[in-house]
Parts: sequence; C-alpha cells; structure tokens
Amino acid sequence: SVVITKNTPQAATGGYYCNVCDCVVKDSINFWIISMVKNNQRNLGMSMKIERSSIDQVKERFAINKKKMEEKKKEYDFEQRMQELKEEEEKQKEYRRNKRKGNMRMLMRKQLVIQT
Repeated sequence: SVVITKNTPQAATGGYYCNVCDCVVKDSINFWIISMVKNNQRNLGMSMKIERSSIDQVKERFAINKKKMEEKKKEYDFEQRMQELKEEEEKQKEYRRNKRKGNMRMLMRKQLVIQT
C-alpha cells in the first residue's frame, strides 16, 4: 500500500493524471475536459488556427460526396428483394422448427429419466 501525504508527487496520488499539464483529476469526465483545454492542445503541438476553405475546395468536396452517394445507390430490383425475403423467412422457420424439435427431445429425455 502507498501512503499519500502532501509531499507525495501528484502522479502517485489517486485519480487520473495528465502528464501534459501535470495535474490530477478525480474522474474520467473531468480528465476528458482537461484534455480538451486550449493549453493542453497547444502543449501537444496541435495548431489552434482553423484553415479557411476556398470556394473551389468546397465545390470539390461537394462533388466527392455526391459521387459517394451515387455509388451507394444501386439498382433496386423489387422481385429479387422479395425472393431474398422469402428465403430468409424460410430459414428462420426451419431454425425455429429444429429448435422446437430439439427442445421436445430434451423434455422427453428428462421425462424418461424421471420415470425410471
């Protein structure tokens, strides 16, 4: 066990230790808040300046996102989708039947054991 006194280094006390600002906080929420403070971000080498985008960059980004959306869309065949749903329902019914049969077999075995 460790005895904590006033002379104990902060890194050795209980809680969450931030090595960037050399402080200890008692819970994870405050630790997260501390890590988002400007001074911590700056000490980690992150730039606090936001780059301004030009109109051309914005248009280019819109074009990229539009292309992604079009790729996601595929031809929707109603008949094929209905067939897939029917097959899936059949698989589920078969699984339920097998599961029910398995449960009935287990019950019958238990009854045989109890009777003997």
